[in-house]
Amino acid sequence: MDIFEQLRQQIRGVLALSLLTSCGDAPGSEPQPSAPPPVSDPGKLHPQRVLHFTELRGYTFEPTSDPRLPNPSLLFSLAEAGQLTDPPGAPTACPPTLSLDALEAQGAILPGRQSKGSYTEYSITPEPALATAETPCAYQIVGNMIPGKGRPLQDQGEVVVAPAQFDHQNWSKPTCDPIFPDDKLVREQLATAWLRDAQVEHSSVAEFSRIVADLIGLGASPELLRDTLLAAQDEIRHAERCFELASFYAEEPLGPAPMALPPHQARSAKELAVRTFIDGCIEETLGALLAQTSAERCEDPILREILANTAFDESQHAGLAWRTLAWILQNSEDKAEILAEIRTIPLPDIHGNGVNLPQWGRLGLADQRSLRSRAWIRVVQPLLAELCGEPLEDLAIG
Repeated sequence: MDIFEQLRQQIRGVLALSLLTSCGDAPGSEPQPSAPPPVSDPGKLHPQRVLHFTELRGYTFEPTSDPRLPNPSLLFSLAEAGQLTDPPGAPTACPPTLSLDALEAQGAILPGRQSKGSYTEYSITPEPALATAETPCAYQIVGNMIPGKGRPLQDQGEVVVAPAQFDHQNWSKPTCDPIFPDDKLVREQLATAWLRDAQVEHSSVAEFSRIVADLIGLGASPELLRDTLLAAQDEIRHAERCFELASFYAEEPLGPAPMALPPHQARSAKELAVRTFIDGCIEETLGALLAQTSAERCEDPILREILANTAFDESQHAGLAWRTLAWILQNSEDKAEILAEIRTIPLPDIHGNGVNLPQWGRLGLADQRSLRSRAWIRVVQPLLAELCGEPLEDLAIG
């Protein structure tokens, strides 16, 4: 039994048998057709299919690659494109990409850039099919949240984290002694990676706290509330350990600064179910597998133990997410609409320049994508089908 099957069986064990038909019809009832998937109207979301140079000021780009929320294409003249490179110039051909800093200097708004204290990475690629004689330089811009461990707080699709600061609150107390890399660049990369994880874990404490409030509003059981609070406590422990490792590699104590919390509006059953499926059933399930695989490839015994412990906790959180989704489906009048929505959700892609240091417990982007793709097919899809009482024969899970 490989790690995919092990995790799937573990989550199945967490789900009570009575919840495994949460998406199905009551015994003896006539099957009801599912509501059609909601269709977003891209025209209502983005009236402009294209955006010209003079329209950049004040335009807010979407930090998502969801095709239902497309960003407009960018159409520029050769001279305009030259103003958006780093450094600016007078190109004789359209630049292969543009400078995000230059776009912001022209007044464009790119929510969640790393320089702003969050974790959205934007990429700009040529889109020559839309080029015209007047605007031969055509581009597409995509914003993708870079996932870390945990289940961070979000505000309008943007991950919200506390800025890092010199630690005055004992978030980085040394409790372990991992191997200290001789290579300064490796130390810097590890410090940056663990700091990002620490900020996301710290943010997850706030998110789980808000989930508790939402569940109370929906009338959840004491067991579900208690386990969600315990998950928040796990995230505090994870944040402490990640800040400790970031401080170890950075050779200075690091911790979170005060966090600017966005206002919270109680989520409906459908809203909580969709977020639970994406952030918990998908991302924490995949996060558990990433931590376990990272532990297996890690050569530092201290890091290996930390990653293995994290994998166990994340698998428990994934099981909690599946239980929460099952409970919502069982108790919501909007079950058919919720089910139709989550069945349209694809596997989120990941982008960025991930650190590729497997011997230090950090898998590169290619390995992460491969792992996510296999886990999506062999863990997430079968669990969703089983939760809904659907046959597994048609799923390629072997």
